[in-house]
Amino acid sequence: MIWKKTLVGATAVGMVVAGVAYAAEQSGPLPGKVHIVKPDKLAKFVAKSKAIEPDTFDLPAAGGPEDPTIHGATLVFADLGLSGGSVAYELDASGWTALGNPPGAKGYKYKSKDDNTVALPKEACTVVLIKEKVIKGVCKKSSVTLNTPYAGLAAINLGIPGGSSAIEYCWEFGGETKKNDGVALKRKDAPAPGSCVPLL
Repeated sequence: MIWKKTLVGATAVGMVVAGVAYAAEQSGPLPGKVHIVKPDKLAKFVAKSKAIEPDTFDLPAAGGPEDPTIHGATLVFADLGLSGGSVAYELDASGWTALGNPPGAKGYKYKSKDDNTVALPKEACTVVLIKEKVIKGVCKKSSVTLNTPYAGLAAINLGIPGGSSAIEYCWEFGGETKKNDGVALKRKDAPAPGSCVPLL
């Protein structure tokens, strides 16, 4: 299922943030490498672990409440300046695969073509990857109901289980703006935010 929401009232409440600290396990707020939005075409982000210390991302525990193959996940893209809107993808457990031996030792991969709950899988998130060295997501076509230019920071939250945050990764781009017009948004090299904005 794909659903769109707006951040109504965010300016009125001053965008209250969750108390998620930048902890040693390297989930929570993280630096990002690149984020691209093209309305009705593409929403993409990439984070690489070499930008953090220690230089690995924390992986969800296999078989537990953080395992996306059991509980699914939610991926949210949003313009904190409100004009670009927001979109949330419910990444059903059936689309996730545990990587490595034992399963989950090398991370997890989501492919919407394996998820029969999505009516048009090629119109949704074609891949979401959680590994020790890289976390990325690519969502495509009509599911990308975002608008550019953005008026504020570009927030991204990836939470497990779906609709919650037993484990949560988040980014705010920020960073270096390469493009922000009616055609596309592209930002690079964003530092980790102080905390995760509660988008889930």
